[in-house]
Amino acid sequence: MAKYKQLTFYSVLLISVHLICVQSCEDSPQLVACAEAISNLHFSSGRTLVASLLKTARAPNTSKSQDKRFLFNPATTDVTESSLRNLHSYTQWPIMVSSARNFTNSYTLRDKPDSYIFWTTGSSIEEQIQSLECHRDSWNSRARFLVVVTKYIRDIGSVLKDFFDSLRRRNVLDVVIVVPNMNQNLDVYSWNPFEVPSGNCGIFSEAILLDKWVTDPNGHFLKNISLYKRNSRLDVQRCPITASTISFPPHVMLDDKTSDYTNGLDIKLLRFVTKAINASVIFLPPSPELWGEKLENGTWTGIVGDVFYKRADVGFCCYMLVLNKALDMDFTTPYATTNFDWVVPCAKPYPPWSSITRVFSPTVWLLVFLAVSVSAIVMLFLSVSRKSLSQEVTLYTDMAGCFSSSWALLLGVSVFKSPTTAPVRIFFIFWLSYCMSINTVFQTFVTSFLVDPGLKKQINSVKDLLDSGIQYGYHTDIDTFVPHAMNSLKGRRKICSNIASCMERVALKQDFATVVSRETVQYKKTYSFVDDSGKVLVCTIRNPAFTAHRTFYLSRGSIYTDVFNTLIQIATEAGLVDYWWKDILTASKIKAAVIRRSMRQEEYLVLELKHLQGAFYLLLIGYCISVLSFVSEILSHKRKKNK
Repeated sequence: MAKYKQLTFYSVLLISVHLICVQSCEDSPQLVACAEAISNLHFSSGRTLVASLLKTARAPNTSKSQDKRFLFNPATTDVTESSLRNLHSYTQWPIMVSSARNFTNSYTLRDKPDSYIFWTTGSSIEEQIQSLECHRDSWNSRARFLVVVTKYIRDIGSVLKDFFDSLRRRNVLDVVIVVPNMNQNLDVYSWNPFEVPSGNCGIFSEAILLDKWVTDPNGHFLKNISLYKRNSRLDVQRCPITASTISFPPHVMLDDKTSDYTNGLDIKLLRFVTKAINASVIFLPPSPELWGEKLENGTWTGIVGDVFYKRADVGFCCYMLVLNKALDMDFTTPYATTNFDWVVPCAKPYPPWSSITRVFSPTVWLLVFLAVSVSAIVMLFLSVSRKSLSQEVTLYTDMAGCFSSSWALLLGVSVFKSPTTAPVRIFFIFWLSYCMSINTVFQTFVTSFLVDPGLKKQINSVKDLLDSGIQYGYHTDIDTFVPHAMNSLKGRRKICSNIASCMERVALKQDFATVVSRETVQYKKTYSFVDDSGKVLVCTIRNPAFTAHRTFYLSRGSIYTDVFNTLIQIATEAGLVDYWWKDILTASKIKAAVIRRSMRQEEYLVLELKHLQGAFYLLLIGYCISVLSFVSEILSHKRKKNK
């Protein structure tokens, strides 16, 4: 176990050391003891500790005789090196040590540092902070900070203000500063960003003397109280949190009367968090770039632009957790995991005039007409094959008569005369039975098709979508979730910056497809995208396009990230998020039912002209053929007469 701990410390070493000329401190052993006591009491074991030293430490000797348990030469007596040796000997933290002059960006940490110790003479620690900030992995504004001043300063108030302001500009609030006083003891200062008179809404006013380190031979704290407040309940004393969002039901809903965001899943969650920390909310005007995106020049627009450039503390509106945003901003614990579906036009109904022709497939229609011709030929053959043609009716002794009789039976009308000979009569009866069967099936189905002509093929897969030829588009964030096997989607897709407008195009124009969250589709289907008869105007592909986490975005290093994470986790584990969503959906369904109550359809249907289009079209075609036949006969008769 000891060997494992020793390897752990040597694998994560990095120093942020700033070169400062130092005056020696008479109470340096007490400073070291005080810093060690605070570290042991308040710094988490096993998490990385960063030390920012007064001067560049000598590089460790790599010879075999060097004792490799220490980061520095054990013979050195420098106060900071002595402190590091002692901290290292506790084997509680991976210690990061480096030099500002030879700092390199090639090192990658497995986790963010959880605590920092700055050694300074009282001058600005700005350069020490900057040397850490230049490496992304070595800076964590939500860690615990300890600043140790190594000499007595008469005007300590201005020095403390400079320290606290430097750290506050970087969203560092969990700070303790140790300074020697004129009585040879050590004063321990901190501040409360949201409690007057120490701070007012995050703005520093004055330092608070938390405790004193008594420099007796053993050294001890006078009050021995908790110095850090990170784990305590945050109360911001009604200070405002600036939020950036846009109206996008059901996630964010805008009250038309008050022009305020009063409802929506994301709004309810935000109100839950702000109420818990006693904060007020100020909403920025909606951004014209809506959700926003990262441009090619590296700038951010829209809601995420407000967050990135710190115009807003938090940004939200059904945001997915995506990599490019997570690299530049903080994100909260996901409050929901949802499927995103392809929203496509619903299948259009067949035109009413096609209801008659759709009773049978084209193949069946062809066979029916072929059967009419075959029956006419068979009847003619049976008639002429008799020795005495005088026994059969003249109607069945020529092809025209046999064909007209077969056609009449198929249409369900009577023939001019029935056959008289036995063979023709027997075939006539069989053909009559066949025609009755076909007519029964036809009349049964044609009535159904007249009332409901049915729907054309519905788009049920991405392949169907591509084959349909309709345009489709989605927000650029969704490109992250498109699998490599379907990269062809990216080439043809339109950029859909306004998701609401794209959904309206799908519902109203029926010539577009897009991707939105399943909750959004469910809400829109209640009454927004429903026609007067209650028919839903949008449909979805059976399988989800992808699954994603939904989150809030905050500026990098935000002081609210931890409290948002804690409270969002409480809300999700308590089932509040699911409860809020069901409440919103139920209210929407009730509203939709009230709106459509007067439009409710009855159990019966009145046949109108549109339902009988097919019959009238056939009648019109028949009239046209009859007229043409009549005109042809007249012309033919005149031609014969003239000859």
